[in-house]
Amino acid sequence: MKIDEHFKIAREFDAVLAKLDRQEDGLAVIEMLMMAGTNYMNAVLHENGIIPEEGDLTHSYKPLPADWDLESQPVPVQELMANMKHIEDVRKRYARGKTPDQTGTPHFEPLADGVVDDCMKRYDAMKEVVQCVFARAAG
Repeated sequence: MKIDEHFKIAREFDAVLAKLDRQEDGLAVIEMLMMAGTNYMNAVLHENGIIPEEGDLTHSYKPLPADWDLESQPVPVQELMANMKHIEDVRKRYARGKTPDQTGTPHFEPLADGVVDDCMKRYDAMKEVVQCVFARAAG
């Protein structure tokens, strides 16, 4: 997908996110963060030539290019990817009932205090990287 399309979709998710209440709509907030974050992540990866526009990632960990080495990426990209993975892991735990070591039936639990706020902080950090990358590209 083209960078401009990623931005259009991410901004649409941001618009929905602005209408949600963090306390009442916690799971929906996390879903919006993941969907918008995935689009911003792909835009940054495309802009930096890390993945081609025809090769979007659906998650921070798949489908990775064959020669992918996160540690060789610029630190802001590493941080963006780590924040995206954290949001994905939270979504997996609370919206899908799965933990990294789980091998059975999903177990759903209510959102723990501070989880949504933490995800918002991580998302905001991702958007700072996006702003930095695209300010540099435009300058």
